[in-house]
Amino acid sequence: LMDRVLAVAAHLPASGLLVKELAAKVTGDAHALDDGYPLTTLVMDLARFFAETERPSGARARRDLWLATGLIPDQLSATVLVYGFICERFTLTGRMLTEMTLAREPCRLTLRQLRRAIPDVMGSGSIRVCENPAIVQAAATRLQGPPRPLVCLDGRPSTAANLLLAILRDQGRSILYH
Repeated sequence: LMDRVLAVAAHLPASGLLVKELAAKVTGDAHALDDGYPLTTLVMDLARFFAETERPSGARARRDLWLATGLIPDQLSATVLVYGFICERFTLTGRMLTEMTLAREPCRLTLRQLRRAIPDVMGSGSIRVCENPAIVQAAATRLQGPPRPLVCLDGRPSTAANLLLAILRDQGRSILYH
């Protein structure tokens, strides 16, 4: 087990390598660094030692620790629900968000989509943030006029939600949370 920990450690910090790829490369098993495995626990302890952080509790904290080591966890499970985003259309994500808004449909973005193509949201108004998907459904169903950008955290923000909010903040947008 210690040999495997040292073999993983030799690849850290990584530069955008998927956790599954590293696990397969080092151990021959893509699942060797899945949650609950002894190897994962020891590698996480090593990573948190170098990151000088507490032991991660919860999926989001584990994902953040992987990212701090330069490893990319599953990019499809972390999503964020959005509605009312009109974007520059030079990226696939921007075109998709705009088309969904024009159709008055909410849309889920994955961490992968946000990392690959940052959406350039048009306009200068505030971004509204809520916790409950029912609010997004009500906005899409009942509100008249042009939709205003709305981000739903589904109770607790995912890595994708945190990244989207950081992108919007960096674009100079104010964030209104209720």
